[in-house]
Amino acid sequence: MPTGQEIVNSAFGAYRLALLDATALRWFTISIPAFWRSFIAALLVAPPFALIVALRFDPEFMAGGSYWLSEITSYVLGWIVFPAVMVPVCWALSLGSYYFTYIIAYNWSAVVQVSVILPVVILDSSGLLPATLNTFLGLLVTGALLFYQWFIARTALRAAPMLALAVVVVDLMLGLVVTLGVERLF
Repeated sequence: MPTGQEIVNSAFGAYRLALLDATALRWFTISIPAFWRSFIAALLVAPPFALIVALRFDPEFMAGGSYWLSEITSYVLGWIVFPAVMVPVCWALSLGSYYFTYIIAYNWSAVVQVSVILPVVILDSSGLLPATLNTFLGLLVTGALLFYQWFIARTALRAAPMLALAVVVVDLMLGLVVTLGVERLF
């Protein structure tokens, strides 16, 4: 279990990465135990993620129990599949020595990402803005978060720009495969 100080430092490091600060990695504890502790971020972002899922729920088109089971399963698998797939990918690309740094930063970045996504989803579900503006805002935030993920890959893996982009694409594709696969089960 990470200490309170490690959680604060890691969240601050993730925030600094969002500001495109390449020195932000110094805020993370980089070690194998810290790698495992970084998965605590999944528990920290689970409540706001659950709120996002609840706000997106549409009983007209979704069965409640299967919707929640599908979302929870996808959430858990999302925290497992990408880090697992990145082990051989990093070694194959001679980036293995940066794997732990990358996954630690990647995991803690979820704190920043959910704090950006949640207000957008709340605003969207409130109906205060026209649908086209909500769509534009959603696309803008998605683009910004993809760039954020690219910057994390570029910085933590010390990867070339196109290689960092490939890592983000792998993440997106795996997320899509997990989501679609889980939806087929439920």
